[in-house]
Amino acid sequence: MVFSRNSFIIIAQEQARRRIRMMPIVMIPMISNSPRRATLWATPVSEREEAYGYVPMILCESEPGNTNFFFKKIKHSMIQKNQMANYWLAKQEPSGPRGYNFEQLKKEKTTVWDGVHNNLALKHMKEMKSGDLVLFYHTGDERQAVGIMQVTSKPYPNPKEDNERFIVVDVKYKKTLKHPVTLDEMKKDKKFKDWELIRISRLSIMPVPKPLWDTILNISQK
Repeated sequence: MVFSRNSFIIIAQEQARRRIRMMPIVMIPMISNSPRRATLWATPVSEREEAYGYVPMILCESEPGNTNFFFKKIKHSMIQKNQMANYWLAKQEPSGPRGYNFEQLKKEKTTVWDGVHNNLALKHMKEMKSGDLVLFYHTGDERQAVGIMQVTSKPYPNPKEDNERFIVVDVKYKKTLKHPVTLDEMKKDKKFKDWELIRISRLSIMPVPKPLWDTILNISQK
């Protein structure tokens, strides 16, 4: 199998450790002036291989009757570099005995996001990864998104809790919104009507679909 210099790889990794079946994770163009394409497959990864930063791969040309297989090692850093960020919203009471507001995060630069006990919120939190972006939402009388923070760690058990299912993530200050975006403003836009922030008022962590994320940022610029 010959690759042209113009060939490129776009990788989106899914955890492959201890999986029995192989998973297609990338499509790459083949030789220039050829319609053929290939699929890259990830095989299960041992802890030792993962620790050294390599993932064994199999490349197979998808053209019927002309399939070849070979193993190739690709640096784990290449995969992580091309992972796309997810978008979230996290709620926090900005004042009071247990309050913490976005200005405090801006001043401190980093913090541990803890105190999440709701089952659905914990489920969402388990899906967070380093690099994800999170809207910081003030609850209480404010009820508005005020800024953006970035996840800087994988979820891990809260050392202050006895139950390991109560997890936390490390976050850092990213950006203050030019103008806060209130819940009332979102309710006026029909695009938000099925979103958890509108439907499940007590949910403290939720995913933000990219179109809604973009809409919120656009509103914040007005």
